[in-house]
Amino acid sequence: MVVVKGSVSINRGELERTMPITGSPLKKETDAITKSVSINNKEMDNQPLNLDNHSFETIQKLRIFYPTSPEHQAAVRLQKVYKSYRTRRILADCAILVDQSWYVSIDQYKSWLDIGEGKEINLEACPRSKFQRQCIKYLGPTERKAYEVVMEQGKLLYKMTGELIHTTEDAKSIFVLDTSKTLYVGKKKKGTFQHSSFLAGGVTAAAGRLIVETGILKAVWPHSGHYWPTEEKFQDFLSFLRENNVDLTDVETSSLDEEDRMLCKRRSSDCLRSNPLDQNH
Repeated sequence: MVVVKGSVSINRGELERTMPITGSPLKKETDAITKSVSINNKEMDNQPLNLDNHSFETIQKLRIFYPTSPEHQAAVRLQKVYKSYRTRRILADCAILVDQSWYVSIDQYKSWLDIGEGKEINLEACPRSKFQRQCIKYLGPTERKAYEVVMEQGKLLYKMTGELIHTTEDAKSIFVLDTSKTLYVGKKKKGTFQHSSFLAGGVTAAAGRLIVETGILKAVWPHSGHYWPTEEKFQDFLSFLRENNVDLTDVETSSLDEEDRMLCKRRSSDCLRSNPLDQNH
């Protein structure tokens, strides 16, 4: 229930723009308010209206002030919708600023390392020559587009070229799914191109390896030494594939690689050591 207290000043032009009443059930009620106010018609659009106590009572009787009225419920729904869109807009703006700040930080670090004071650093554990050979490539927004993947009729293909994905045995194919549900796939190059390369080390929704034959997914599993994807995130990724009509009936979802099995086993052991109470469960 909305309670009106104190003095109220209403501009008729603003009232009509906010609550159009022509042809609505509120017309008779608003006419009553208009008749109760004595004012020069020529000044009505520009002068505020000072309402007396009788006018306050008339306003309070409007259907829009009753929680059970359709007008009141429609106004509340409109407020909620506006608030939700405003919240989403604020969150989107924040995400953009964070993303921009991340790339600025990366660029500053690269500048410091390559041409700033950091260029003289030469650690014994990792000589400069070895470091230069093992630099991980980070993709920028434009470079990343070449690895973006879409799904059409259940098949995986590169969005930019329309080429169906076909992995080969001589190279491991890796993928990441970003937080906006955009999928990226590429070939891993040890020491230069890895999972963190796609999003420049940014946050992912899923990461792992996959095998694809002419666009048809054959195997996929959660493997990333950088992101260490959880089972929950992997299951979310499988749901994402199903939503895009990818048939998972005959898809292998466990590691087919001995190196991956060893990494998963080691990771499980690390988790048990960090949570000794879980060993009994």
